[in-house]
Amino acid sequence: IGDMVEQGYCRRTIPAAQTAAGIGCPYVLEGNVSSGTVPLTAGNRSRLEFEWAFGERADEVMERYAQKLLENIDPEADSAKQLDVILHTDNLWKDIGVLDQEEMLDHLQTHRREIAEKLKLSPGAVDEAIENRKLKLAQRLEKSDPRAFRSLREHTRRFEEILKKRDPERYDEFIRRRNEAAGHLSRIHPEYRELISELYDENDE
Repeated sequence: IGDMVEQGYCRRTIPAAQTAAGIGCPYVLEGNVSSGTVPLTAGNRSRLEFEWAFGERADEVMERYAQKLLENIDPEADSAKQLDVILHTDNLWKDIGVLDQEEMLDHLQTHRREIAEKLKLSPGAVDEAIENRKLKLAQRLEKSDPRAFRSLREHTRRFEEILKKRDPERYDEFIRRRNEAAGHLSRIHPEYRELISELYDENDE
């Protein structure tokens, strides 16, 4: 089913299928009742579509996508535009969910040095761009679906636990760099402070 999902033929929830088909909120339901401005949920929102499609291979497949994005970087092209494309996960299947996008950004953050080298940018600039994108997604999710936002925090911590177990050195650098970027963003964007605290409270320095 993974190939069908990637090609947009099969989605985990009815709202995801409607979004992929170009049907946006509000929906008109039976009895002429409106669904409102927030998509209807269907099933367990805490379960990533990657996990639904690929099961135990979800983490491996997501890492493969991250590698693919790195391989497609053109050293001669505009760095800022390419970074923007990477961070918006435009090369993934259509309309993947916020939780999947956030986890993909976590994977990309562990490759920050490679991204910086290929784009000829400073690692700090890459860190901050990734973190800024993650916070915007989290902020949107917090407003539209608090339950899914709680799931996002759980997924963030689960990703950290897996990375720490597999590669402690890489984990330490990931946490340090992320905290540096988040700290700087909280100073220039005070509206992020509470959000950062909620997402990363266990790793604040």
